[in-house]
Amino acid sequence: MTKISRRNFLQTSGITISCLVAGKVVALSPAQAYARELPYKTLNLTEVATIEALAEAIVPGATEAGISHYIDSQLSVEPEDTLLMVKYLVPPPFNGFYQASLASADSMRGDKEWGELDKEQMTAMVGKIATDAVTDWQGPPASFFYFIFRSDAVDVVYGTELGSKELGIPYRAHIMPSTNW
Repeated sequence: MTKISRRNFLQTSGITISCLVAGKVVALSPAQAYARELPYKTLNLTEVATIEALAEAIVPGATEAGISHYIDSQLSVEPEDTLLMVKYLVPPPFNGFYQASLASADSMRGDKEWGELDKEQMTAMVGKIATDAVTDWQGPPASFFYFIFRSDAVDVVYGTELGSKELGIPYRAHIMPSTNW
């Protein structure tokens, strides 16, 4: 097992979020924030559960990669600083886009909890969102939400050097760091 140093972490993690831990601001990957069960800044627990259920159905591994902490942290920064895909397609503020879409997605599960839905039910639900086949969807078009949300999930799972390695492709960051840490 390789020891993780600050240098190794910064070289291999494409995404970091600032978190307050024991009174100090630290940079963590979304996966580290998820593993530490850090509190959320903007999302409520229903929104977190919805994000994790949908993201896991769309991009397996997204929950453990920290999708909910990633979206939460990115909704907490200034709009011009966010790394979310929504930045390029929707005028700020972005919280309303996610809140309306997540509330509509959450209502699709009916009386069942997310964990009670099987793979086929989740696949059907995601398929309806992706093709705008959802009745009573409120907010931005469901397929538009799917496009943006899927991009966020893919970024968290595969937008790092480790994710590229898992896919068996070279890591090609849009902007490489100017120095090696």
